Amino acid sequence: MEIVISNESKTTEALSSENDNNTNNIIDPLNINFEQYNKELKIKKQRKNQKSFIIEQVRKYYCQLKKDIDNYNVNNKPSQTIFLTDKGTLRTSSDENINSNNFEPYLKRSHLMSEFKRKEIPRVECQKNLHLIAQYLDVDVYDFNIVFESVLRIRRFVSADTSPQSFQQAIDSGAVPYLVNLLRKDVLDKWLKKQDRINANSLIFEVCWALTNIASGTGEQTRFVVQFGAVPLLIEWIGSECDDIKEQSIWALANIIGALECRDYVVVNFGIVGKLIEVINTPNLKISILRASVWALSNCFRGKPSQKIEYVKMAAPTFANLVYHADNDVLSDSTWGIAYSTEGSDDYIATFVEAGVCKRLVELTFSTEASICSAALRSIGNITTGDDSCVEVLLNCGVLPSLIRLLDNPKRSIKKESVWTLSNICASNVHIKAVYDVGIFTKIRSKFDEEDVSVKREILWTFGNALSGSSDQVRLDIIDSCNLCDMYQKSLTTFQADAKILGVIFETLEVLMKPIQYFRDIGEPLKEKEFLEQFRPLVEKVKFLSSSATSKYANTFLSFYEEYTPIQSIDDSNTNSNTNAKEEIGVLY
Repeated sequence: MEIVISNESKTTEALSSENDNNTNNIIDPLNINFEQYNKELKIKKQRKNQKSFIIEQVRKYYCQLKKDIDNYNVNNKPSQTIFLTDKGTLRTSSDENINSNNFEPYLKRSHLMSEFKRKEIPRVECQKNLHLIAQYLDVDVYDFNIVFESVLRIRRFVSADTSPQSFQQAIDSGAVPYLVNLLRKDVLDKWLKKQDRINANSLIFEVCWALTNIASGTGEQTRFVVQFGAVPLLIEWIGSECDDIKEQSIWALANIIGALECRDYVVVNFGIVGKLIEVINTPNLKISILRASVWALSNCFRGKPSQKIEYVKMAAPTFANLVYHADNDVLSDSTWGIAYSTEGSDDYIATFVEAGVCKRLVELTFSTEASICSAALRSIGNITTGDDSCVEVLLNCGVLPSLIRLLDNPKRSIKKESVWTLSNICASNVHIKAVYDVGIFTKIRSKFDEEDVSVKREILWTFGNALSGSSDQVRLDIIDSCNLCDMYQKSLTTFQADAKILGVIFETLEVLMKPIQYFRDIGEPLKEKEFLEQFRPLVEKVKFLSSSATSKYANTFLSFYEEYTPIQSIDDSNTNSNTNAKEEIGVLY
């Protein structure tokens, strides 16, 4: 016999109002007259120990659960960054200097108190009696009114103060096993009387709400909820015809998935990705349920290691459709879902390029909502770490003019990720000429002196990649138009204690000297002299700096520089003026 629960959907406010009107009809568990329950208590079996009561029931099914979760090793270490090569360096968004965006959605979200009309029991009193209240959740002993009022008080306790300390107090009271037990349809079927079934939706909604907030706490607190078997029960209630229960169960699952150590356990063992996609594709779906579902789906792909490619391919068409949605919350979470999903290998990136999201992502960088713009930019930056064909698609969609505009954005993180994206585009020598033609190099050079250190670091990466992979002519054009020697002279002071970026600077300085050999090959000693003169202040700066971080690279660069300063022998047919010019260059040595 299955439990029959009312299909009537009630909003949180409606439930709160109904609770307010029926306050006097509910027995207060803190002032129970035990005499009226003597006859009932004699018939019922002796109350089991609070902890063993539920644990014994779930042990058969979940004894292996904690061990399974512990096996999921979440690796959050950033990708290693290597120095420049002839083709430049690609860096993923997990680099510690890039992945510091302030506009990402929260991993977990608490459901705050929304009813204040009803006179609340003082929090101190509720906290003092929390262990007693948790005991009244036992369906083997107490009737619906007592259990329901106890659930309400626990839920209010973890909603009024959404701090981990409050959640831990609720856990320590022993309430979580009882709350999870109340989600079991077979338990409800045996326990509920006919007259109580009409209020069952209200009870289940309050239970889901309480578990949602507890699961939004620390990783250990989330794991505690999972260990008592909440996940399969919450997934079962996703199919409820009551919108409030459906939304709250999805919200609770989103918080559980947001605990990275639990993410893969839920995704792999319970097929949550497919179930969320099914909910999202439901016609005429309530907007609040859609928002919760999209956020939960994006959490399935957040964090390291990257989610399995099979789930990415399953979700890609859904995300590709959702980025056209009119609701900003749906739009933001779906775009962040793409950003998280494209942090993997080329197969992950190609999945979304083939889904046709590139043009829409470029359009979303024009959004006035910082979260949407930032998510679109992160997605584009991740796609630029793919192969040349993926970058070519972005260029055809007009990504370069968009990046030029974003360089003037007042948000530092957006400017930083814009330049990071440019550095990845320039990592391939195929696209450097296209970047130069739109004037981006002169734009970022003009901003170097006024920008934050984090943005300057990305500018140096961009020039390093561009100069190392470009042709001789393009390299000369970039150098002539950007006054790079002055920029690198200032950078040596700014970053003299940063060993990683110093390596990039000195690698780039060696590349900067390549035109000297080019001038020699084409027989232009005057241009060679003029070019070397530009390096004189820079070389003096290198010699002057004596920090340990700088000296590590300075000697190598100075030796490299001295190889270029002696003037090669020239035919006797050269004029005396050319000979004198060569002698003047020799003084630099």
